[in-house]
Amino acid sequence: DSPQQLLEGPPDLKSILINLSSLLLIVLPFAIYYDYERLKFHLGIVGSSFLIAVLIPPFGWMRPHPYSDMDGNRKIFGTKHDRPPTKNKSETVQQ
Repeated sequence: DSPQQLLEGPPDLKSILINLSSLLLIVLPFAIYYDYERLKFHLGIVGSSFLIAVLIPPFGWMRPHPYSDMDGNRKIFGTKHDRPPTKNKSETVQQ
């Protein structure tokens, strides 16, 4: 696979969960404004969504990508998790 194909692949589960958690955080003030009685419920939903997003492999807060310098921060779910092929300096481009 070319590096471009690795970038254009389907989004991984962790990226989707980070996006969903961020959306819930943006909606949180509106939910609190319209339903203040259930404040702990709304805070629990947002907090647990971020906790799940952090615990999904690769563990941590960073969004995985194929060009990561850290071995544990590559895409796992939905895409290939190996490094993109790199060209050796000794290889020459044949025309």
